[in-house]
Amino acid sequence: MKTLNTDRLASLATWALPLVIGLIFAAAHMPHNFWHDELYTLLFFSQTPLQPLRDYHLPNNHILFSMLLSLWRIPTDHLYWLRMLPMLAWIASLILTSLAVTRLVGRSTGLLAGLMLATSHAALNIAVELRGYSLSAAFASLGLYALTRDGRRWAFIYALAGAAAVATIPINLATFATLAVIFVLLRHAGMIPAKAGAIWQMLSPLAGLIVYIPVLHQLRDSLAKGLSGPFTTLAWEWPTATLGDYLWLAPLLTVSLWLAVRRRASWFGLAALAATLIVPLAATLPLTRKPTAYNFSPMLPILYASFALALAPALQWLERWRGWKTAITTLIAIALIVLGSWREATDAGYWQRAQNNTSLHNLYDQWFQSDYRIVEAAQRASELLQQSNTVLIVGDRDPLTFLFHARSMFSPEANANLAIRLTDAETKPAFQQFILTRKPRILLIADSDADAHNILRRLDLESHGTPQKTDDFGSFKIYKIQPPQKD
Repeated sequence: MKTLNTDRLASLATWALPLVIGLIFAAAHMPHNFWHDELYTLLFFSQTPLQPLRDYHLPNNHILFSMLLSLWRIPTDHLYWLRMLPMLAWIASLILTSLAVTRLVGRSTGLLAGLMLATSHAALNIAVELRGYSLSAAFASLGLYALTRDGRRWAFIYALAGAAAVATIPINLATFATLAVIFVLLRHAGMIPAKAGAIWQMLSPLAGLIVYIPVLHQLRDSLAKGLSGPFTTLAWEWPTATLGDYLWLAPLLTVSLWLAVRRRASWFGLAALAATLIVPLAATLPLTRKPTAYNFSPMLPILYASFALALAPALQWLERWRGWKTAITTLIAIALIVLGSWREATDAGYWQRAQNNTSLHNLYDQWFQSDYRIVEAAQRASELLQQSNTVLIVGDRDPLTFLFHARSMFSPEANANLAIRLTDAETKPAFQQFILTRKPRILLIADSDADAHNILRRLDLESHGTPQKTDDFGSFKIYKIQPPQKD
């Protein structure tokens, strides 16, 4: 009878336990209905493999992910099947993050890094999301793991991961800029050997920009729409909101800091954590508009790996007392699982609130229902805009707001017509001027009669007539404004 190989079992648990816990938590997100950005990806960027390379009117187009999704959805558009694609990337990220940290400092720290990622409310919000964030996180984890390996093959894998990440989302340049700094820190600490061609390896993610050449004319405006506003200190939300759940580990972090100051050693983890917090923000400073915390989500595997590495000196210091390191590591692992379960059960945390603030609408829950006929409504509205002297108003409570603005389904320069979003800052004065000078035929899209009257009231157009329904596409109804009868 073979004896139990405890060392091999411990090595397996380093990545298997985070994987199992992460899959259990992520599975709870699988039944969630698609929200607006996921639907937009399905509708406009993943119909064919080449479509993402020709259209970048909004940064919802995570190019490489959109191309993969167009192939993945061939068998079916079932909710669970579609969510399996980002789930596979999530699995890869969990395993690679645990293995990378294990190779650098040991199994205990690798286990904690994997569990932090597996139980993170922030990471779980992207684990099965039908966008390119989990895929980007997997590339980041692969890049980190490749840094811990030697040889040309792994240098090539790092280069490939970097280029693929940037080809998915351009802001991943900040992710791999952070990995480049971590590479320098690893080399300076003597934790990895010198590598030939290291400079070219670090610059390789720039190759991913090639995919944006065909859509270069759209790129600047598109990214401006995708970022939230002027770059301010609010960009610091990304680390503060994410690490806020782990403040209870501050005592161990303080011990690591004390050891680094006292011994002038064991500084690598703290330096890596500082780089992970600072470099992404510094890399995006040239942008005139700030990224949101969500834009930085591909950084999460690196963030948690760095946090675990910062704890490593304190855990190693505990080895002077027999059994303490194992006991403390076990307690931390249990606490991560328990607290992660509580956060998931209560939907607590900044990231869930941030997603809720994107105006989730009950219409999105009707994606697979017959009354959610968004494409038919859009096509009909586009036809109406071809008529002379016509203006179309789209309420800001439904997804058509985004469709008309983003797809350029109208061309004011070509046909002198106009489509207006109520969310545009200058909508009201511009529209009223248009009405006075052109006296156009007024159409609007709303989800009910009450909504149609509300739109007129917001634009002070009630004196121009009453809304009369002309087309009914279930959740979307098209109205024309019937002028008041003259006495």
